[in-house]
This record gives sequence, structure tokens and C-alpha cells, in this order.
Amino acid sequence: MAEMDNDGTLRLHLRTELADGTVGEALLIVPPKDDRYPAMKAHLAGMKPGEMRSIPPFPEPAIDPDSV
Repeated sequence: MAEMDNDGTLRLHLRTELADGTVGEALLIVPPKDDRYPAMKAHLAGMKPGEMRSIPPFPEPAIDPDSV
């Protein structure tokens, strides 16, 4: 889930579950002054202060075949 504070800060509540039963959870706080903010806000298209919604899936990162 994602929520936006009144000052525009984004709070991303992240969770993943693996096939082996492993669960990971994190809270990512991204204030407007953070370099990642524009991309995160764009990913959450149109999110407004006070709003809470599901986070759409992030695209898979490109992998440089020479780095593997």
C-alpha cells in the first residue's frame, strides 16, 4: 500500500512472499526532497495528500547480460 501525508511525503508499505514461505516487509518513506520522489510519485499517478491505495507493480529492472 502507498499513502501520501499532507506534506506530500510518500509512505510505501511493501511486502513480498516467496514460494518457500519466506515473508519480507518494509516501510519506505520518501519525502518530497528525496531524489527518488519524482519517479515514485509518477508511478503512483495522480496520488493526492491523504490518499491511500495499492501500489501498481514496478517494472522488472533491465539486466545487463555482461554483468551476470
